[in-house]
Amino acid sequence: MEIKSCCLIGGGRMGRQIALNAAIHGFKAVVYDLSAEVLADVDKWAEEYLAGRIAKGRLTEEQVAKVKTLFSTEADLAKAVKGIDCVIEAIVEVEDVKHKFFKQLSELVDDHTIIATNSSYMVSSLFADCMEDPSRLCNMHIYNPALVMKFVEVVQGPHTSEETAGAIYNLAKRMGKMPIWQKKEIPGFAGNYLIGGLTERARHLVQEGYCTPQEVDIALEYGFN
Repeated sequence: MEIKSCCLIGGGRMGRQIALNAAIHGFKAVVYDLSAEVLADVDKWAEEYLAGRIAKGRLTEEQVAKVKTLFSTEADLAKAVKGIDCVIEAIVEVEDVKHKFFKQLSELVDDHTIIATNSSYMVSSLFADCMEDPSRLCNMHIYNPALVMKFVEVVQGPHTSEETAGAIYNLAKRMGKMPIWQKKEIPGFAGNYLIGGLTERARHLVQEGYCTPQEVDIALEYGFN
């Protein structure tokens, strides 16, 4: 399926940035949050960010006007997800909180809606039993800051359909990102798995006296960019 609209759950740093990035790339994007104060701050932040894009010559006034027609905020969850093609969860990284939310969300979304979690380390299979149709659930981990970073991890769990993972992968590409499509789950996903090994090797070099921390930095910065 082709995704044309998305709802970001959570008006924090990630939710608002993912939503605005989506709107800039032509998607209808709604930010949901329980807090009216948070949503007011999201609206103010988006206005200032877009004005800055115009000032720096990154976007034209016409482009910004179009983005503003696509970007909105909503405090009512049922209204926020009604008719939406894709819901991306970006709430607090607490498993119990996410469990409760996904159960609530599953009762509100349309039958065709794809649901993705932006968790930085929790695999979506942890929440599969919360969904009426777990085949429409997967991971979409966008790196912070979402308006700048290109790397996105799309993780297909054992419950996730090929169609769901493919739709999220294509969404990421159309949002200007460079996604990877993990066919199997691993805690922390590919990025954290790789950086964990690199960190351990760097620590070993320093602890065993092979080189200084500064020299490790030089090797990584000038040797591997």
